[in-house]
Amino acid sequence: MPPGFEEIRREEQARAFRTLLRARYIAHPVFLAIVLYIGLKDSSWYRAIAMIAAIAVMLGAMVIETVLIRRKGISQYRIGYRDLVPLVLAFLLLAVVSGGTRSPFIVTTLAVLVGVAILQGRRVAVVLLCCFLAFVWGLVLIQGRIPWIMPSVFVDAAGRQTFAYDVVFAAVVSVIAVVITGLGITVGSMSDAMLARSLEARGEVLRMHAERLTDLTTLSGEIAHELKNPLASIRGLAQLIEADPSRARERLRLLQIEVDRMRAILDEFLNFSRPLVPLVQQTVDLGELCRGVVALHEGLAGARHLMLVAPGDTLQVRCDPRKTKQILVNLVQNALEATPDGGEVRVAVGRQNGFATVQVIDTGSGVSSAIGDRAFEAGVTSKAAGSGLGLTIARTLAEQHGGRLRLSNRDGGGCIAEVFLPMQESAARPQGLRT
Repeated sequence: MPPGFEEIRREEQARAFRTLLRARYIAHPVFLAIVLYIGLKDSSWYRAIAMIAAIAVMLGAMVIETVLIRRKGISQYRIGYRDLVPLVLAFLLLAVVSGGTRSPFIVTTLAVLVGVAILQGRRVAVVLLCCFLAFVWGLVLIQGRIPWIMPSVFVDAAGRQTFAYDVVFAAVVSVIAVVITGLGITVGSMSDAMLARSLEARGEVLRMHAERLTDLTTLSGEIAHELKNPLASIRGLAQLIEADPSRARERLRLLQIEVDRMRAILDEFLNFSRPLVPLVQQTVDLGELCRGVVALHEGLAGARHLMLVAPGDTLQVRCDPRKTKQILVNLVQNALEATPDGGEVRVAVGRQNGFATVQVIDTGSGVSSAIGDRAFEAGVTSKAAGSGLGLTIARTLAEQHGGRLRLSNRDGGGCIAEVFLPMQESAARPQGLRT
């Protein structure tokens, strides 16, 4: 069965059971009145005792059932044999002492069969049906040998059924007709409700699937974007090694670092179904981290004759160095792409109101007025071939640290991308994007 099916079925069965309880509250007084009528009109003491005992069993089971329902709640109440056996035995006993196969109470068992089929399912309903059929056909075989089975109030001296029998039979059939009609209406509404709730559940699953697919699509674009940056750095480092072999060892080490970063990104993509990767905070020299990012982009800057200036300051801060480096790589990469040939990109560190700050300053055209505050929205970009995810990712990582990221245009042209990281260690906060 699909997830949630049992819960829905149990709740709808509780509704049907509630209807059956109301029907019993209506039927039992009628049956009690019939029993009293037969007991007062019939001279057989054993018949009166048997019928009163049957009604007492039914009423006692109903009282116990009511107490348990009030204690547990109807939605948590489990209908079992303690509810069905007394009811079935009482009706069969009433049938035996009130006419056998001609007893009005034979009809009441039909309502019990319907209720059991609804509330207990196929197996119990089939077992009960077989027992009922065996009982009825057994009565057919033995009824001719037990003349006392029909109460005297139901037959005259000639053995013909009286008007009293017709009235009792009509009363019992009327009650059962009302009960079965109510059960039929309940079953119809229960089926409609289960279908509606199943469709709602399916719609919810489809919506979650669509959201998951959207997340996966976004993450795929994020992965492509994140892999493009280290690939660009690797290409630049390879060009520098070819142009200046004297620093090959240092640049090969940086190249290895970038390869490791690509592998980490791919590992996170493979673990997409896991929760947001928590921060692994360490005490880091933010200035040194910035200088490492600048060194990664020397090749790209040199190819376009850009001046890329690293900070000379040191600033100790608690952060996740890998994720902080990911923020800085995004910002420096954006700054280099936005700056025209021969321009300058400068990285600076500082303090402000309890936060460590990193500024990436370029001499490009600044943030377009058409984009404005939407620059951090996924998919929004001014680049012809951009994915629109770089700033979204960078801001998400900054917020996970308990910080923030903002963009502003600088006087004289260009843009300032400023990252704020708390000086004290912060707990990771889950965000919409996985990182």
